[in-house]
Amino acid sequence: MRTSERRRVGLRAGTVRHLEAELRDYHQTKRAIADLERQIAERGMGIAYDSQRHEQQASPEWGDPTPKRASALADHRLLQRMRATTRAIENVCGRLPARYHRVIIVYYWGERFVPVRQAAARLGISEATFGRWRSVIINVLAEEMGEW
Repeated sequence: MRTSERRRVGLRAGTVRHLEAELRDYHQTKRAIADLERQIAERGMGIAYDSQRHEQQASPEWGDPTPKRASALADHRLLQRMRATTRAIENVCGRLPARYHRVIIVYYWGERFVPVRQAAARLGISEATFGRWRSVIINVLAEEMGEW
């Protein structure tokens, strides 16, 4: 991102890069949330499987693990942060007009590292318009995530 674009956004370059990375990684983060939730939910199930002999062994946590798993899911800091990030992105996508959402789909969720010129051409807009819309997206996301 050029210096003029950063000034127009009003955020530090590192913050803009961070927000754009979160947008690009949205789908991967959603999958990571599901995987982490599954791992936490399976933890403490009371059964350990020996991969060599396929025998079941009782674990010391045999009681009802449901409250422990629910508490682990609620308290897990990484999971909380990932949920907050994806929720913020979903809120931004819901709040912005469709033209901005198309920018997100083409530039952030499409092919990796699409040049601005190519993304603008795919959207049928000028590079200057693309830059303005991109700045709006980043500003709204920064505000939603409390980075502003």
